[in-house]
Amino acid sequence: MVVNPYGADGDIGVLAMKRVACIDNHCEVMKRARCFKCGETIYGLQTEGATVFATLELTALQNQKMARCAVAIMKMEDHGQDTSRFQCTGKDASRALMTAIAM
Repeated sequence: MVVNPYGADGDIGVLAMKRVACIDNHCEVMKRARCFKCGETIYGLQTEGATVFATLELTALQNQKMARCAVAIMKMEDHGQDTSRFQCTGKDASRALMTAIAM
């Protein structure tokens, strides 16, 4: 799942996954999420007056762009580059945490 947390800046995105594994009647849930600050505004384009379909299509495109940004940042980390400037801080980090908890 890729999402811009409610109230976060337009360059903030959360990449999250949830896995539920069940054996017999026992299930375990694993959640992982990470907040990324891409450095360019991805979310927040005006959709006033747009149809529901057009708005959903725009959101899907924005989520894809955020996912590509997150993957690029993780590749930078794999190559030993400093990615601290892409970490969420302050209110954006708090909103990302709330998004992760809610999933």
